Amino acid sequence: GSLQLGDTGFLVLDEADRMLDMGFGIQIDKIILHLSKARQTLMFSATMPHNIKSLSQKYLNDPVRIEVGLSSQPALSIKQEITYTTAAGKYAELMKELDQREGSIIVFVKTKWGADLLSEKLNKQNYSTNAIHGDLRQNRRDRIIKDFRNRSYRIMVATDIAARGLDIPHVSHIINYDLPQCPEDYIHRIGRTGRCGAEGSALCLITPEDKKRWHAIDRLINPQKGGGSANFNHKEPRREPRQDSRRSSRQEPRQEHAPDSKKNSFERPKAPFSPSRKPQGKRFGDGKGPNFSARRTQKGY
Repeated sequence: GSLQLGDTGFLVLDEADRMLDMGFGIQIDKIILHLSKARQTLMFSATMPHNIKSLSQKYLNDPVRIEVGLSSQPALSIKQEITYTTAAGKYAELMKELDQREGSIIVFVKTKWGADLLSEKLNKQNYSTNAIHGDLRQNRRDRIIKDFRNRSYRIMVATDIAARGLDIPHVSHIINYDLPQCPEDYIHRIGRTGRCGAEGSALCLITPEDKKRWHAIDRLINPQKGGGSANFNHKEPRREPRQDSRRSSRQEPRQEHAPDSKKNSFERPKAPFSPSRKPQGKRFGDGKGPNFSARRTQKGY
C-alpha cells in the first residue's frame, strides 16, 4: 500500500534543531514534496541556534515565533553548580556527590560504552543504577525509562539520547559526568529536572581537558558578560601544598668525599657491590624503569 499526503494540512517538526543538525533535511524535503502547499508548519525546540534558524526558513512562510523564556537560559528553579576535579579523581568525586544527594539522579556521559561501564561500576559499589543509550532496542529503552519513572532504581546513566523529550517529575539532580559536545545540549540535559516550576539541581564535573567545552557553555548562558560562570556555585577541590624538590635539594648541604691518598684524588669513589642490590631500569625506552608508570595515561569512561 501507499500513503497519500496530499490532503495533509499540518507538518510538525519536534526537536527541529537536532533533526536539521543531524542531517535529516534530505528526508524532510522528500516528505514535503508529497504535502499540500496550503499547510501550516510548526517547529518546536528548547534551543534554536542561528545556523539552524536560517536553515529552517526554507520550510516556513512568514513565520511567527513564540518564545517562552530565553532559549539560552535554563529554568531559574534549577540550581547550577560546578566542581573542578581531575580525570583520575572524577569517579571518586561522583560517588561523593551521589552519597550527599537525595532523590532520583540522571548522570550524563558522552559515549554509549562509557554509559554501560559507569553503570556497571556503580552497581558493584551498591548503587541502584541502570544505563540507557542509542545501542539499545526501543523496547529495552522504554522498559528502562518506565522502571526509572516507577523508581525501581535511583540513578540512570545516560547519553544525550535522554537529554530531550524525557519528562519525569521526580528527577531531582542532573550530574554532567562528561560535558556535552554541543553547548546547547547542556540546556537540554539540565532541563530534565526542575520541571513545571519544581526545584532541581545540576552539577558539572570539570577537568582541565574540559576547559574549551566549558567556556563555550558559559558564553552561551552568559552572553552579555562573555562568560564568567556568574550563574554557578563553584566547588574547589582540596589541594595539598606543592613542594619544590629543586629548591629543597639546593638547600641541603653538599657532601664531599675525602680523597684516598693511595688513589688519584680526581677519581670518584665507587659504591661497594652488594648481591642484594637490584639493577635500575633505563630511564626511557624499556618500559621497566621507575619512570615508566608516570608516562602511562589513565583510560576514561
